[in-house]
Amino acid sequence: MRRPIIFAGLLLIVSCVLGATAFRDQAANGAARAQPPTPVSFTNTSGTSTGNTVKIDPASNAISGSVGITGTPSVGLASGANTVKIDPANNTVALANSPTSPLSVANVNDGQHPYGKECLITFAGNQTHHCTFGSLSSGTTLVVDSISMWVEVQSGAIPEVSDFEFDSGGAAGTRDFMPLTKIGSDNTFDYYEGAENLRTYTVGADSTLCSWSAAGDLSFSGVLVCDISGYLVKTS
Repeated sequence: MRRPIIFAGLLLIVSCVLGATAFRDQAANGAARAQPPTPVSFTNTSGTSTGNTVKIDPASNAISGSVGITGTPSVGLASGANTVKIDPANNTVALANSPTSPLSVANVNDGQHPYGKECLITFAGNQTHHCTFGSLSSGTTLVVDSISMWVEVQSGAIPEVSDFEFDSGGAAGTRDFMPLTKIGSDNTFDYYEGAENLRTYTVGADSTLCSWSAAGDLSFSGVLVCDISGYLVKTS
């Protein structure tokens, strides 16, 4: 009877020793893994510590503390790894601004200058008649977004061509053809008008103009009025 009791006691003692050893190893390994954040100290150009430190947690790479940046530091991104990400849970970007030192903001539309102009000519003959708006300043692009045309012509004339165009070096450049509708007649003159919303640009154009001509090789007299509106953009 005493033998089994002694054997059981020895078995219990061995189990306790083994368990304590395993627990001690686990605790040691856990302590090795749970290292405290590593402090990083900063020095000035003379090698003297500035007293500023931040801590980097080796387990999560989290940085705690604060660092002030002055001047305009240069930040380079390596090719192939140049992705900048914003945490979607903390995606606020704050810009310093105050009444005494306001933030300068530029509107991309500030470079657009409203433009509106009308041209008028009286004409006679059977050629194409042009109403010219004149040349643009160097380094300026004109964007036209609406045009209207009114024509008074001797009764019997049938409009053949009515358009708006940018003229470059005396040759027709971009052209926008616009249909005219007869709106009345007094038996001496017929009246036509048309209007269009569009988006057309100068492309190295020297001048802008409206054109009108009648069908057939017939001579007619009348008046052409053309209005355009849009905006100018300084390109250089």
